[in-house]
This record gives sequence, structure tokens and C-alpha cells, in this order.
Amino acid sequence: MNIQPAIDPSLRAALLDMLRGDDRPVLDDEMLVSAVQLRAQLGGVSDMWIWRRLQDPNPETRLPEPSAVIAGRRYWKVGQIREWLARQSQRKPHKPPRRFTGAQIAAALEFMRARLSPEKLEEGRRLLEALREPDSN
Repeated sequence: MNIQPAIDPSLRAALLDMLRGDDRPVLDDEMLVSAVQLRAQLGGVSDMWIWRRLQDPNPETRLPEPSAVIAGRRYWKVGQIREWLARQSQRKPHKPPRRFTGAQIAAALEFMRARLSPEKLEEGRRLLEALREPDSN
């Protein structure tokens, strides 16, 4: 059973505006939001997701440390989260999938030929061809 803590409707609306990137100053940058509120407003991410972002070795993607820990609960300033979200939206997209040369594809198909049925081999060939380098033959 998943029990969601009650969030004040006006606070929820303000957080949604903030996370959508609305430039209107709805929430004061010094206002604190709890980990539960932050997780909910980031799309229902898990506490483990938050922990992983806090441990991220890349300072550009690392979630800022909580501004306050009160009675064992973590709180972030709205301004911190706004800045972090702005940095994330400015980042370059992930690297494209790895591309393979024709020789690499041929070697992979030879390896698969003895191990797969003809249908699976054809499926594997199509997948590998989709990852062929554009100028590779």
C-alpha cells in the first residue's frame, strides 16, 4: 500500500510551476522542501534515485546537499533545486549509441552463425546493421 503524505495544494501548485520552469516567482528561493516533496515533484523518483544523485561524482549532475536536516529529515532550498534543474536542462544529451565497422559486424555475425537459429541470426544482423558506422562498408 502506497501512502502519500498530504501536501498543501497551494504548495503543490507552486512546486509544479517551479519544476515546469515557470519564471514567475511563486516560491521564495529560501523556502524549504522536504525530500518527499522533492521526489514527488521530480516525477515520483525513489529515495535511491535521490541518494545516487547526491553521490554522483560529476559535480555538474550531482544534486546539491540538503540545506537542512531537521529531526533526521532532509530539506532543500527551492533556489538550490531551481539552479540544479536549470543546469540539468542545459546539459548536452547522452552520447549516441556506439557504432561498429563492417569488419566488426562481420566478425560478430560469424560468431553468432554457429550459435543461433536462422531467424535469430537475421534479427541480430538487422540490429548490428542499424549500428553500422555511416561511412563503413
